[in-house]
Amino acid sequence: MYQEGAYRGYDVAELREQDVDLIYTGTWSDRAENLRKHDVTYVYVGPVERETYPNADLNFAQYPGVERVFENDGVTIYRVDQSEL
Repeated sequence: MYQEGAYRGYDVAELREQDVDLIYTGTWSDRAENLRKHDVTYVYVGPVERETYPNADLNFAQYPGVERVFENDGVTIYRVDQSEL
């Protein structure tokens, strides 16, 4: 958060961090709203995300407009189609 805070300002960085948390942990409505708000194209789920959000459902492919485009032992990447959110 330090680099983001230094670049955009700490208040903005903190709000952005909260939005990211909601993308990984919120309801589908919260997730979709923040994916749209930040015009997200890809969602990355790797070891850090699994460690940071251990109780979250990180299978984004279950949601409309999101498809799994890459997967290996430790990383899954999802593509977000903004028009389908």
